[in-house]
Amino acid sequence: NRFEGRNIVTITKKLGLEYDDMKIFHKHIERFSSKKALYSIVNMVEPGTFDLDTIDEFKTPGLGFVMSLPGPEEGLKAFNIMLEAAKKFADELNGDLLDDARNRLSSQTIAHLQEEVQLFSLKYSSHTGTNL
Repeated sequence: NRFEGRNIVTITKKLGLEYDDMKIFHKHIERFSSKKALYSIVNMVEPGTFDLDTIDEFKTPGLGFVMSLPGPEEGLKAFNIMLEAAKKFADELNGDLLDDARNRLSSQTIAHLQEEVQLFSLKYSSHTGTNL
C-alpha cells in the first residue's frame, strides 16, 4: 500500500500542518508569541522529506510521526494530539498505525507509550523545578 503525495498534502492542510524549509510537515502551536512544533510528519523513505514540486507523482509506503520532549505542550497532551492526527491519516489513507518495530499499534502499546511520556514528563519537570 503506497500513499499518494496529493492525499497526504490534503490531510495536512485539513489538520493545520505547515510545510517548511526542512521539507517536512509540522503541527505548530503558538507559545510566547512564537510558533513551536508540537509534532512533525516525515516520509518513511530516506531522507525523510517531501518535495512539493513533485508531490503529484510522489508515493511513499509510510509516514513517521515524531515529537520532541520536552516540547511546547505538556507531554501526554501533545502525544495524544499527535496520536489522534495519526489515526486520522490512517483512516483517510486506508493505512495502519505501526510502532517503531513495525508491529500494529495495539491499545496496550499505546498505553505503554503514554506511560513512558508521562514518566519522562515527571522526571523532566522535577529537574527543572525551582525551589523558593
